[in-house]
Amino acid sequence: MSESPFTDKETAFLVSNDGAVCRLATVTSSGAPYVVPVGFFFDPEEGVTKISLANLPGRGQERFWLRNLEHEERVAVTIDHYTRPDPEDIAAGRIVDPPTGVSFRGRAEIVPEGGEDLAPFCGPKWVKIVPTWITAWGIDGGMMDPPNARSVA
Repeated sequence: MSESPFTDKETAFLVSNDGAVCRLATVTSSGAPYVVPVGFFFDPEEGVTKISLANLPGRGQERFWLRNLEHEERVAVTIDHYTRPDPEDIAAGRIVDPPTGVSFRGRAEIVPEGGEDLAPFCGPKWVKIVPTWITAWGIDGGMMDPPNARSVA
């Protein structure tokens, strides 16, 4: 077991969003960015994000973004929460539910077995992402405070 690179409040935010959708950015073989929404699971003990791959009819666990990871392990992930404010709150200068989130860059590893343990509809493959750089906003500080950005490699 390794120590999590996330703060206690960041960990609580990630755990509260466990099983939700995040945005995963990979790099194609031609060097172009590719962003896709994926389901994620957060392991608070190790501080890693686990991406599951559902077994889909006709293609199983094949994904374009997974092929990208075969040639480039660097990724970026964003997990955030934003509720569009009511126009009356905007007009009154009230922010009822400020945006919060964690974004990180890291290294992805394709794991060939164990994905079924993440969710019942998943196949054996899954992806483990270990962060090297973390940026969080609206979690450890106030809404207008600068983001908590740092290298964790």
